[in-house]
Amino acid sequence: MVKVELFVKLVIPDTTAITAFHTLEKMGANVEKLERYEYFSFDVDPAEGFLEKAKKTDVLVNANKHKAVDILEKDEGVSLLVQDIESGHGLLNTLRERLGLTEIKSM
Repeated sequence: MVKVELFVKLVIPDTTAITAFHTLEKMGANVEKLERYEYFSFDVDPAEGFLEKAKKTDVLVNANKHKAVDILEKDEGVSLLVQDIESGHGLLNTLRERLGLTEIKSM
């Protein structure tokens, strides 16, 4: 089994990121830029070709408003991982059952 990571970013204005940026500024933080990515981690078998299929899945990546990458560019900034309380079972079921990504063993 192989762990595959996917980062998904809005290419249209991200109101959540904009609000977080302005809130941090109001709190006195010296913030130059803030970007938000959705992070997905999959345990898959087999891994071959999975990432390209996942990037074409409209549930994860809407081609009209998202950009998906498997590696974030390194920069001088700070990265924080914020996780939802939700377990992701609904998304896992949708990807496996409705979209046929049966190689996903867990998320």
